[in-house]
Order: sequence, then C-alpha cells, then structure tokens
Amino acid sequence: MIYPTSIREPIIKQIEELSKSEYFQNPDIPDTEVFQLLIDVAFHASFMTEEKRRPGFRLIYCRPEDLKPTGRHGSRYDHFRTITMSSPRPFTVSELNRIAPAVDLTRSLVCVCLEKKKSTSLRIWGLLDMGDNWWKFVHHETSGGEPPPNFLTITSTAPGELSFSVQGMILLTLKEGKLSYPLDNPIWSGPISKFLDPSRQCLYDQTIQELKTDKWDDEGHDDDYPRRFYNFFLEPIRKLC
Repeated sequence: MIYPTSIREPIIKQIEELSKSEYFQNPDIPDTEVFQLLIDVAFHASFMTEEKRRPGFRLIYCRPEDLKPTGRHGSRYDHFRTITMSSPRPFTVSELNRIAPAVDLTRSLVCVCLEKKKSTSLRIWGLLDMGDNWWKFVHHETSGGEPPPNFLTITSTAPGELSFSVQGMILLTLKEGKLSYPLDNPIWSGPISKFLDPSRQCLYDQTIQELKTDKWDDEGHDDDYPRRFYNFFLEPIRKLC
C-alpha cells in the first residue's frame, strides 16, 4: 500500500525520464514540505462529500504571473481564461471541498500557489478555464485539443484516487493504495517516434511558413509546440489500437 508521502520521488523520476526528450521542458515541482501539503489536502479532499455529492477536482500548481502574457505570440495560454479571486482562499480540505462542486473539472482547474515567497502555506488564488476540448480529446470525443499548461496538475475523480500530470502527460496515478505508470509511448520515444520525425518537422516548417517567421517562438520558451501538437493529434489513434 502507498500513502501519498511516498509519491514525490517517483514523480521526480518520471519527469527526469521525460526531460530526456527534446520536446519536454521541466515544470516547477515544489520542495518536499510544500509538495506534501499539496498532496495531503488533495488526498483527504478526494474522500469528502458536499451536500451528499463527491465532487472531483483538478488542481494546478502555478502562480498568477505564470499565466500572464509573454513573448511574440502573447501568452502561451492567452486562449485560456484566468479567473482571479478578489480574496485568495486558504488551501485546506474544507475550502477545496467547498469550491469543487462549483467547478466543472472537465474544463476548469483550481489554481494553487505559495501564499508568499519562502512560505510553506498554500492558497487558492483562482481558476483556469481552458474549455473542455482537451478533456474530450483524451476521452476520444473530439479530434484535437489544447493541453493544460506545463505545471504540475493533480486530478481526482474517485475517493482516494489521484492522477499526476504535466501538460496533459500522465506521470503516475495513485489508486487503491498502489501506484500505476503509463506504458511507454511509442509516439514520443523509440523507433516509431523516429520514423515520425520527418512528418513532425514538416508540420513545423509549414506552420512557421504560414506565420511568415523563422521560429514558432523566438524567445525559445515553447518553440517545439507544433511538433508536440502532431503527437497529441495521434494520441487518440494510439489508444484505440
């Protein structure tokens, strides 16, 4: 049986594996103490009910400034809608359980960050409304979708079950006291991925040609996005095989 105190190191290892890919940028993972608080609240909130309902939720660990406009294309996330609370709420089981029923987890994420620098207290500062196209995409209900931002995301859809991901890529899942890992994905690594490289590059070249520019992102924050989008588009096909 695994209790959430044992999860941070496996997540770090999964991120280290993903970082070997040229298409992956390391997200910000909180230190051990802050991470444990984040997980403890999420884990215990997953068992709670509100008005006899057990609402699911999605959390994303990021600061308000992380989602502000930047770069030549504006914000990388400017097509998402950020709803900032006038008064941030404490990140507690009761507060999360109060907010979750009002938030549609298929389209919105609860934004959590440190209360202030060098603090170990967390706060809920807003919601990130990214629409439901990504949720439908991973559930094979549409042909494409925009993944969540590249920050640690925690999803709960059942009591005691937590799924950890970054930018829509599952790192691991805690379910029934056990950790499960996604299978190696041939679209992202291995011989099939190498076979697809020319097609990915072709999509990239066509994209910047249409934009009449030399690079997708001149500042280098997310220049590989067109190549990753090619992979995201193929994901539902792979899962149906």
